[in-house]
Amino acid sequence: MKRILFFYLILLVFLSSCAQKSLTSYTVEIPDSAINNYLKKEFPVTQKLKIGKLIIKDPKANIDDKSNKLKLGSTLVLKIPFVPEQTGKIYVAGNIAFDQQKKELYLINPTIENLSFNNQNISKYLPSNTKSMLAQVVEEVFKQTPIYKINDRSISGKFIKDIKIQNGKLLLTFGL
Repeated sequence: MKRILFFYLILLVFLSSCAQKSLTSYTVEIPDSAINNYLKKEFPVTQKLKIGKLIIKDPKANIDDKSNKLKLGSTLVLKIPFVPEQTGKIYVAGNIAFDQQKKELYLINPTIENLSFNNQNISKYLPSNTKSMLAQVVEEVFKQTPIYKINDRSISGKFIKDIKIQNGKLLLTFGL
């Protein structure tokens, strides 16, 4: 009996350290590692272009505590006919949106912070129309591909009140 009470006490201390409580809601942090594990299942993603295709793979996400935005870095593979395959890196930052019906979290309004090919930063040399075209492609990928999904079989998914980034943390608030 003492072991069971001790176990519940430890569990209560653990849960209270991971969550913030109020009378009407319960807030839990979703760690970067959970987002990254989910992203591993969703990527690579292939986006068809007018003259080829773009493959986005190996994403790594983290929450920036200064801007309160989700930052995501990925490898890009650009395949255009009659041109050698080009590999690069892209870093984007954006806000989050939650689709209540699908229980999925999406990156919205992504902005390209850095783009490099062959270990050369080319984002500052791109013409504005090329940069905006690439930003549209990135935005289209993230409109279709969630960055995280709440288990829809879980009863807790039905009581999600709010999802936000605050103080460098992705917070999920449950409430009635």
